[in-house]
Amino acid sequence: MWANTARRLSQCTRGKQDKYFDMIERYTKLSREHLTPELQLHLLTPDCPLYTARADQVESHFAEPFWAIYWPGGQAMARYLLDEGTQLFAKIRAKNAAANSGALKVLDVGSGCGAAAIAAKFAGANDVIANDIDQVACAAALLNARVNGVEIKTCPTDLFSQGRALAERFDVLLIGDLLYDEAIADLLLPWLEANQRKHGSEIYIADPGRHGMKEKLRRRLQLCRKYPLPENVRRENHGFTEAAVWKFNQAPKGI
Repeated sequence: MWANTARRLSQCTRGKQDKYFDMIERYTKLSREHLTPELQLHLLTPDCPLYTARADQVESHFAEPFWAIYWPGGQAMARYLLDEGTQLFAKIRAKNAAANSGALKVLDVGSGCGAAAIAAKFAGANDVIANDIDQVACAAALLNARVNGVEIKTCPTDLFSQGRALAERFDVLLIGDLLYDEAIADLLLPWLEANQRKHGSEIYIADPGRHGMKEKLRRRLQLCRKYPLPENVRRENHGFTEAAVWKFNQAPKGI
């Protein structure tokens, strides 16, 4: 069901994708100046046209190009997968072999530029979907995947605001940089719980420590890795000096 939905959405937006690809290439620059230099990504840098353009100088789709910024949590998540994802996925694949015949499916929620989804493919995931409610972000993820020689799928759907579990099971859910808003963080927690109960998905969250990291969520997290951010990333992200990746654990009894 999910695969059919993803294909249908891709077909509906394919007519716009080439236009988005052209504009992304025009307004951004390919960059390796981040925590994952193995990946070349179309990003907003000081020397690209979009960085200094006024809102009335760009099309409305590009007025708020959040997808063109490689946020700290996404950098940490991609770094973790590039370094340790192969071993991690091998363990998950072995654990879930009876349910999925050895294939491993990953969903990157709020994917932005698609770096974590791309890193998941590098680490050996069989089927990766980059999800973002912004269709331009989905196009950017596809374009960045192409630049890095891998293939992913995208889906521009709001997946968690209703709190219901996904219809289709994913072995791994990746959540990067979604804790910037407390309201979103409050919606996210019950959705994660629903997917963990229904599907047994392993869930990983990456963030530099924003205010959406409330105690109720924090006590469910197990630290996997912490990474110092490059100096340019610190400057661009209000002084955050590091970002971390956590595993989201099942609720203890009584919670």
